[in-house]
Amino acid sequence: MKEEYNPFAVTEDFLIESILIKAFNEGRLQRQPPAKFIDYAELSATWKDKVQKAKDKQAEN
Repeated sequence: MKEEYNPFAVTEDFLIESILIKAFNEGRLQRQPPAKFIDYAELSATWKDKVQKAKDKQAEN
């Protein structure tokens, strides 16, 4: 990896985190302790807010 994993700021990292959470929940991946805890509810709320702000800004133009 060239850059630090940051799902709160990088769209691709958020998508990776979402895929991992889904795979753990479906039993496709064996659960293991995370190297760095990420509050998925907070992460989802952050991205929901970012998307809404982008939509609002686009509507202004």
